[in-house]
Amino acid sequence: MPKPFGLATLALMLLAAPATQAAEASFDCAKTEHEIEDLICKTDSLKVLDTELAGIYKQALAVVAKFPDGAEVAKTLKAEERGWSKGKNDCWKAQDKLACTTGEYERRIAFLQAQYMLVTAGPPQSYVCNNNPADEFVVTAMPTRLPTVRIARGDSTEIAWAEASTPGLYNGSFGVSLTITGEAAEFVWKDGGKTNCTLRK
Repeated sequence: MPKPFGLATLALMLLAAPATQAAEASFDCAKTEHEIEDLICKTDSLKVLDTELAGIYKQALAVVAKFPDGAEVAKTLKAEERGWSKGKNDCWKAQDKLACTTGEYERRIAFLQAQYMLVTAGPPQSYVCNNNPADEFVVTAMPTRLPTVRIARGDSTEIAWAEASTPGLYNGSFGVSLTITGEAAEFVWKDGGKTNCTLRK
């Protein structure tokens, strides 16, 4: 019988961060145009994250280049990356700008790793909903920088991040969330509806 996974299982799957030497940002720090860019250039931990993200973004582009519609997917990915970069600069409004910017980088890195399968996925686990075997969510743990899961329902897949403050809770975009308690799971999908499901045995 499969066992539900939680934060402890995901933590064991995390990749060890490699040791780094003098950190450099992926952009020219002599030409910064924003307060958050200045913060990145003055903070080694952020420069490390910026360089890591740049490398992972290139990996993602290499993956989508192999898709039949690779040119269109790459166009979308590039637009999303530009949008994310502009969005992270909103951290200038945060009380703790460093924590906000760090979180933005970590979530973006984890999203790209999970979305484009840049890390080895864990075994998928199916949750049956409404006592209907045909109604299910498939959850796959991903050993990304932040623990993430891929949540698939039908032809739709969403990425959600583990919330360290609440074991078993994963939050994604568009209001998507997953809460795992033992063999039970509550899914909140993009339509806002809640669905209670149990692990398929």
